[in-house]
Formats: sequence, structure tokens, C-alpha cells
Amino acid sequence: MRAVVLVGGEGTRLRPLTETIPKPLLPLMDRPSLDHVLDHLARHGIHEVVLSSPYLESTFHDFIEARRGDPTITWITEPEPLGTGGAIVNAMGQLGDEPFLALNGDILTDLDLTAMAAFHRERG
Repeated sequence: MRAVVLVGGEGTRLRPLTETIPKPLLPLMDRPSLDHVLDHLARHGIHEVVLSSPYLESTFHDFIEARRGDPTITWITEPEPLGTGGAIVNAMGQLGDEPFLALNGDILTDLDLTAMAAFHRERG
């Protein structure tokens, strides 16, 4: 299964912290919060993730280059802010025809994604 992780917001309520670092890349326990989200996805069998953001794009490229292990990250350039739905539609070409997860890149959860995906498959 694949996932699109929404990382395009500017984090305006956290300024000045987010003037140079996107909210999903702000540190949490000495690692970017997005790192925790990606680790959670990997623990639940998600091996491919799509990210896109027009905001401070180069900082995400640095993060992607430095990150090791699952999931594999595909970056899609988003030339202008598309919003939540637009970002998902923009990623659809990379996600294929199979079901996928969509998560916010700045929200940490311990939600059982494996059980959620199984529930979805069982009920279509």
C-alpha cells in the first residue's frame, strides 16, 4: 500500500519558527516530526510515500536525501498551493489505482493503520 503525506502548509500559526523550516520538518525529540510520521507508516507496511509542497521545497529535498530506510519517498513539484484535495489529486498519478492512505505530515498518531486498511478492504 502507498500513502500521500500532506506537507504543503506554511504553518503560519507557528511563526517565526516556520519562516525557514516547514512545520513537518520542525524537530520533535531531535528528529523532524515528519520522520516520526514516516516511521509509523513503515511499521504498518507502507513502503512508498508521495510528498509535495510549494513552501520551502528545497528543505524537503534535503530531508529526503538524508533519510534512510522505508518508506521510499517520491517528490512531486507543486508549483502553487493546491490545498488538501488538490495535493491529493496532484499525487494520484504516482499512487496508481490501488487504495492509498492520505495523512497530514504534521500530525502524530498511534492509529493502527494496518487495522484501518484491513477494515477498508473488507468493506470496500
